[in-house]
Amino acid sequence: MLYALCVGILYYPVLGGTVGFGWDTIESYWPDLVFFSDQLAQGEWPLWNPYDRGGYPFYADPQSGTMYPVQWLMAAIGVAIGDVPWTLIQLKMLLHHVLAGALMHAYLRHRGIERSAAVVGGLAWIVCTPWLIHKASNVLLPMSWVPLLWIAIDRFADKPNSRHALLLAGAIYLPGSAGSPPGFFYTLLLAGGYGLYRVGVHVLVRRRNGLLEGYPRRVLISSALAALVSTFLLLITVVPGLDLAELSERQSRGLAYSLSFPLPVKETILGLWVPAAGKLDAYMGFVPMLLGTIAVVCRPRREAGITIFFAIGACFFLVLSFGKATPLLGFLVEHVPGFGLFRAANRYKLLFAVLMSALAGYGASTALRSAPKLSKENIRLAGAVLFTLALTAVLALKLESTNPKGRAPTESLWIAAVAAIAVIGAGWHTKRTAAAVLFVSTLLMVYDPDHFWHWRGKILEERVDHREDLARLEALPDAGRSLRIYDEFQLEQRAGSRLGLRDFRGYPSGDPLDLSRYREVLGQINERPELLAAFNVGYVLSGTHHRNQTAKNRLKRRPSARRPKLFAAAARIDVARSPTPWVAWYNTTLTIDRERSLEAIAMQARRDTDARIAIVEPDIAAALGPAREALESRKTLLSGRGELIDFEADRVSATVNLPTTALVVLNEVDYPGWRVYVDDEPAPALFANYLLRAVVVDAGTHLIEWRFEPPRYPWLLASWWLSVLAVLLAIVRPNRWPWKRRRPQTSPLISDAYTI
Repeated sequence: MLYALCVGILYYPVLGGTVGFGWDTIESYWPDLVFFSDQLAQGEWPLWNPYDRGGYPFYADPQSGTMYPVQWLMAAIGVAIGDVPWTLIQLKMLLHHVLAGALMHAYLRHRGIERSAAVVGGLAWIVCTPWLIHKASNVLLPMSWVPLLWIAIDRFADKPNSRHALLLAGAIYLPGSAGSPPGFFYTLLLAGGYGLYRVGVHVLVRRRNGLLEGYPRRVLISSALAALVSTFLLLITVVPGLDLAELSERQSRGLAYSLSFPLPVKETILGLWVPAAGKLDAYMGFVPMLLGTIAVVCRPRREAGITIFFAIGACFFLVLSFGKATPLLGFLVEHVPGFGLFRAANRYKLLFAVLMSALAGYGASTALRSAPKLSKENIRLAGAVLFTLALTAVLALKLESTNPKGRAPTESLWIAAVAAIAVIGAGWHTKRTAAAVLFVSTLLMVYDPDHFWHWRGKILEERVDHREDLARLEALPDAGRSLRIYDEFQLEQRAGSRLGLRDFRGYPSGDPLDLSRYREVLGQINERPELLAAFNVGYVLSGTHHRNQTAKNRLKRRPSARRPKLFAAAARIDVARSPTPWVAWYNTTLTIDRERSLEAIAMQARRDTDARIAIVEPDIAAALGPAREALESRKTLLSGRGELIDFEADRVSATVNLPTTALVVLNEVDYPGWRVYVDDEPAPALFANYLLRAVVVDAGTHLIEWRFEPPRYPWLLASWWLSVLAVLLAIVRPNRWPWKRRRPQTSPLISDAYTI
């Protein structure tokens, strides 16, 4: 409740429902949640989304979070109430803020830290500036689970057995399924380093105590089991994602890509202590920085140097956030797998924040455990406080003349002074009084970063009222149904997925996993707007975006201005005069290589609808079979439309009445896994008109059914279920190695007595 209250105080405007997190939260995460919930309400598991980008494999996009338990919870709520309001996606984002603080609290309590000190660590994480900046990003979703991973690693390192290996695998699965590959990578960095540290400490302690025999072997075997089970749990997300990446626009990811958007060194370090005079992107607040200093100075050997480990790790990731200003990140990008996959070096400040928050909890515990008398430990505590206060004072006074943020640097002084008095008071009074003084410092900690991050409202947006646009759509026959729309951006927030409208547009900023062919079509529609008509777009809704104006518009000019013979102009809407039918058949095909296909398709879109030719590429032409000669040699060009009788996300049925053998093209994006059945008999699935599904059908009346049956998905699902059952069994029923000899063991997990 405490962490929920804190999050409510920080983000109280969101709780009212009139404003909420904008950008990706409502442009991407919300539509995905709506589609997910709608499919579940219909009794279907979402595999393919036909309402966005002309259709794309929803199950293969890791960002959709189809295998994430929290996403299931949100979708289930949507099913229960019969709607997925935008407040539900706001709730999901805020829930992870609460989760982060609560799990950090749980980790510190697990390590034997006092309750009030654990509160300091939990609050330090969710109120720090890195978290405030990225509050609406799905990068935070996996990272919220870091403390749970640490707890699982502790138990594993203490007793490496099959049960703890399975529990560790389950803990890895939660962030791995959350939907953000970068966030999962950052989580693995924190977990991997912590795991090596904890196992290393146990090896040293057990060796000293004569208990090392068999421990390395158990660690290796248990680690292999944890890796195997976590891999099986995540294959259902990773394998489809890799398949999609192979067909997506392969962005060049060189050194510059990974070093992009760094933090400036001097301004960032200055902002750690005097945020008003520096860059506060990494600002934790004065209290966590002070407590972290105390933890390192006063009890550096606590728990075999845990405070030193956290401090070194925090400095390491802060240096990475500087990008090319130091050679460290560049070296890792070029020599260590994973570091070169993701952009925005500044995001490493999030890892810095996690470690500093844990360190703040240890610092608060150090202050609470100091005796109320003159002692070496209290002298060191007072020295650390005075040093930190003096450093802040010197920097603030020296920079009084500079005022880039419109605030005086000396604002940091009174915050630092109050915090210093509170911490010294905590160390020189009784435990009850110390806890009360520490509580006062936590109130200051909540106020401090939010006070300086005064422009946080930039990412909050007012709720959009779509009633006017929906009324406009109702006046357009078959808009978003038998005729696709191209919405840029009158409806906003990816209306296709949210409202069940077949939209050829999608995420405004573009998704890195968009199919490359689809992106190539979008890249040419400004010069060749007739391509929209070729892909069944009947209505083009163009206008300036409510936030970024025209920066992301693919269409710089309305299609009616470029091709008045093909598009009729209406109020903010262009209407295609003869769009390609949803189901079309062609008695003639033309084989053209990929480089010239879009030009040929645009040319066909300008022809009469009854005399068009299907465009196929050489490899598809070779797969036409016995019908190839007839389809390529006909002199009389005939084309027509079929009738679509059933349309679902993963299944489409249509009928055609053909005068002769023809190529029937369904105007939906093709992707591996789509299978076609003609009169309930399987037929070769083909590919035509650059993007679309096709099948050769003989003369006569036929029923054609397309079903999305992704390859390998059944065995991926089976491996996932088996792994889930194994993890659940480990939770509800302890398990032991059958060959393990029982022997007395000491558990130094939460003891302050052992050192290295």
